[in-house]
Amino acid sequence: MDSDRRKAPMMLLESAGPLSPLCANIMLNKLDHELLKRGHRFVRYADDMVILCKSKASARQTLEHIIPYIERKLFLKVNREKTVVAYAKLADSR
Repeated sequence: MDSDRRKAPMMLLESAGPLSPLCANIMLNKLDHELLKRGHRFVRYADDMVILCKSKASARQTLEHIIPYIERKLFLKVNREKTVVAYAKLADSR
């Protein structure tokens, strides 16, 4: 039997492809549950996420702890150039 016939088919997805948000939602579902379990408030669309924290120190600590979870438990790579701790100010309601 030819060895080529035994090879499994392979599908590649571009990061901006139409299936990308669906794949991200499937892969990051466990992260959503982990963040809820840890008591974090967050918003995520596909692979973009905002985790809300009360202070900059809390945000840094959360980032420090969640990156290893993503990389070691979910086997996903975090883009550290795009991953930041930032201050989000509420708009003045006047």
